[in-house]
Amino acid sequence: MDWVVSQSERSLSLEKYEVHRTKGGTLRYTSSRNLQVLERRNEPFGVASGQLFGPLADPDNLSGQKDAEGLGDLALKSEGSFSVAILHDEKITLVTDAGGSIPVFYGRGPEGFAVGTLVHHVATLSGLDDIDKVSVADYLLNGTICYPYSWYERVQEAQAGSVISFDHEGIAEHHTYWQPTEPDNVREDCNSEKWGKHLNEQIKEAVRLGVEGKSKGRVLYSGGVDSRAVLSLVPSSFECIPTTVTDFKNQEYRVAKRSARLLGRELDRIRRPEDHYRSSIRELIDTIGPGWDFTHAHISRQVGDQFKDADVILGGYLADTFFKTLWMPDVRSGRFRPDRLLPALPNTVTGIDLDKMSDLSLWSNLIGRVLERRKDHHERLKKLRPKTAGSWHQKFPLSNQPHFAHYLAPLRVGPSMIEPFAFSGTYRLAAKMPDTARVDMRAFRHAFASEMGLAGWWPTSSGEICTLEDKYFGHMAQAISHRWLRFRRNLNPFPVEGAWSPDAAGWSPVHPERHFSDSECQALERHLDDLFAGGIGADVFENEDVSDEMKVRALTLAFDTPG
Repeated sequence: MDWVVSQSERSLSLEKYEVHRTKGGTLRYTSSRNLQVLERRNEPFGVASGQLFGPLADPDNLSGQKDAEGLGDLALKSEGSFSVAILHDEKITLVTDAGGSIPVFYGRGPEGFAVGTLVHHVATLSGLDDIDKVSVADYLLNGTICYPYSWYERVQEAQAGSVISFDHEGIAEHHTYWQPTEPDNVREDCNSEKWGKHLNEQIKEAVRLGVEGKSKGRVLYSGGVDSRAVLSLVPSSFECIPTTVTDFKNQEYRVAKRSARLLGRELDRIRRPEDHYRSSIRELIDTIGPGWDFTHAHISRQVGDQFKDADVILGGYLADTFFKTLWMPDVRSGRFRPDRLLPALPNTVTGIDLDKMSDLSLWSNLIGRVLERRKDHHERLKKLRPKTAGSWHQKFPLSNQPHFAHYLAPLRVGPSMIEPFAFSGTYRLAAKMPDTARVDMRAFRHAFASEMGLAGWWPTSSGEICTLEDKYFGHMAQAISHRWLRFRRNLNPFPVEGAWSPDAAGWSPVHPERHFSDSECQALERHLDDLFAGGIGADVFENEDVSDEMKVRALTLAFDTPG
């Protein structure tokens, strides 16, 4: 799904790119089911990355279209998770979807202008390959880089919901066709059943678009309520295999197997290699780009290879983010009572770990600049969502999600990747939905409980029962279910495993020399000396005050050095 357009004479020695030269620059793109080459008279004039449906996907609508507002209207009438680049003789026009689900980066440097989906390729072709220390500190601390910055100085991320034209001087035109403006009734009581109906229709249509014209699919199936919801909407006539990835056949696997059967499907299990999160780190960072937490790239390498027999992969990513209270700081969860909305917290800057910032010996001015960037982003968001900015700080754009690599990695596997909850229309629906519809999954239950049938009554591995209404009885029943499962686990002599291996959250000890050459390890140490006070770069991997997650992320600093 990757592409890059540049006016640079530099070359990229990467076999995966096909190269096409035009008057406006050099287009490099991958051959993939997650990338569509737009052609006019058998000549490429643009690319659509991700999955795009509707009028924006029709080359005839784009070949003569140069008006930014017209392109924005086409984007609003289109669906999917996408970015589109259109090459003209004198400029390049970029269209991003509502949530920025396919991050695009751009920069103009000593080697010329470049724009594309892989940040390190944009940096190389533009000559802007100096590391941004503030972004690196942000990434090490928080697992993500705050929008609109990137791993490199002077390389920035394009705005979501926009049409942007670049010429030889820079940005020639910037039209924002959509933003997640807060509705007036965002904190008021609402008809959750009505919102559930809208959600059902939206996700059902996304699934339909995803499987249409395909012969075989797989669902990333954990057995949780999100993957059950997606699988329940796949037409029974379509060959679709729910697929779970585990280290061994544990409770997570048993729940997934039983719930899949209740939905009329047989589960396929892929065994995760023991070294999945510790192998091929250089390749993994290169695949998704530096600045993303590569330990969240769960569907990749040997695991990803086992999905290539499908035409389409479907997942339930971001359902928690948008339609439940997991990412809402203004919700109180009770043990035996339903969740409650608290007074809004518009000034709460989420996505930062202040404890880590206070404990570590990072430069104070570097930490201050990390906070300044996130506060600036928050202030911009407050203009759009004055009451709920705290809940949306990590949701706009989607690249602010610390686990976003979980979505980026499958896009590079090969088959069409369909994440219905990341679709542009789903994102716009989430922005309009009142918070009261998210509490206790009210809208989500109305949307999918009946579709799941008996599978909605079978508890998840955490005790969740999707079909139960959001009443006191339902909440207490789930609490009892959760405690019963925990009691059974305590009697189980085998270790408990969740959706991902413990290595996915970091491991100890971390040995850079096992993954990189001597010169790269020396460069890694120099980078860490620049970031940490007192020249302690050599001691970071032995320092007990530095978390395992941060030590693992720090390996990216070795990848970024010249090989």
